[in-house]
Amino acid sequence: MTPDQWRAKVRGAVMKAGADAIEAAALTLNNGVKDMLNNRSSNKGNGGKGSPVGQPPANRTGTLRRSWTVGKVVTSGTKVSTKIGSNVKYAAIHEFGGMITVPAHTRTSAFGRKTKPYTMPAKWFGMPKRPYVAPAIKTTRAKMIKQATTVFAASFKRAMR
Repeated sequence: MTPDQWRAKVRGAVMKAGADAIEAAALTLNNGVKDMLNNRSSNKGNGGKGSPVGQPPANRTGTLRRSWTVGKVVTSGTKVSTKIGSNVKYAAIHEFGGMITVPAHTRTSAFGRKTKPYTMPAKWFGMPKRPYVAPAIKTTRAKMIKQATTVFAASFKRAMR
């Protein structure tokens, strides 16, 4: 094998191992986020109140937990990346808090009964942050590093055979 062939083989092995390691770390974090959301009980038993400020959101339907996914690992040149996240529109407001705007709208029912159409004015309210991703990163960081290191070593070894 020529030096150029050897370099190409090592480069390919590093890229493959890097992609496998990134995927392993992302899956570990994704599971950590889901565990963080799983550990919150339903808010149905407390009169529908949300979880305490600063705590992960209470679980009502499980939609937020189920929405967390890991994207396809992408390699470009010497870079390896993936995306992890949720497509639920309220995921970020729970994590970071912020203002919620409800635009003016027309209603045709109230309390389960049809009514004459009436307009509800716009309103704004603050949503306190209830982080669940940052705590998941904190609790899974060591596990992600260990998983990525183990997977990288095994994948590199396989690719170099």
